[in-house]
Amino acid sequence: MGNVKFKDKKDKKVDHRDKNSSEHNDSKKGDSKEIEDLKQIITEKDEQILRLHADFDNFRKRTEQRFDEFQKSANKGLIVELLGIVDDYERALASAENAESVDYLREGFSQIYKKLMHVLKSCGLTCVDCVGENFDPNLHEAVFMFESDEHEDNVVTDEIQKGYALHDVIIRHPKVRVAKNSSSKDDKKDEDKKKTEGHEEKK
Repeated sequence: MGNVKFKDKKDKKVDHRDKNSSEHNDSKKGDSKEIEDLKQIITEKDEQILRLHADFDNFRKRTEQRFDEFQKSANKGLIVELLGIVDDYERALASAENAESVDYLREGFSQIYKKLMHVLKSCGLTCVDCVGENFDPNLHEAVFMFESDEHEDNVVTDEIQKGYALHDVIIRHPKVRVAKNSSSKDDKKDEDKKKTEGHEEKK
């Protein structure tokens, strides 16, 4: 047999320090890459937020502009309708200087009033009914309350200033007088007294 040479066991040893150093460097490179990726994502998100903010700001400005244009257009239509009534008033005032009949003037102004109310009603304006109704603080504004035996308690007897609603939403509450019936209060006291006495008798 030929001579076989065996390698020294020292040759089989691996330098673990070099291996650990290599793995450490690879780990650092991986962390650095991950950080760069996160920074890139954050930058993209920041840019996206800025774009969304700019888009929203433009949308808000366009909406406000359209609302202003719509409001001006709506007011324009109403004003054109009212100008016709202004013309009628001017003609009526001019006629009043030479008018010999009060009835003629009354009829003229009555027609103008009807025309004005027709225009306002076409825009959604309605009167708030109140006379004869029970007083409701959500609908009426009581400016005067008085004792009365001729009316039921808490009933609106007079309308001092008309109230109006626009599309069923009150824009001016009617100012009213409200009756306070003393007899109704006495009847209620008697009724409460009877209920109390009956309750005591049962005991």
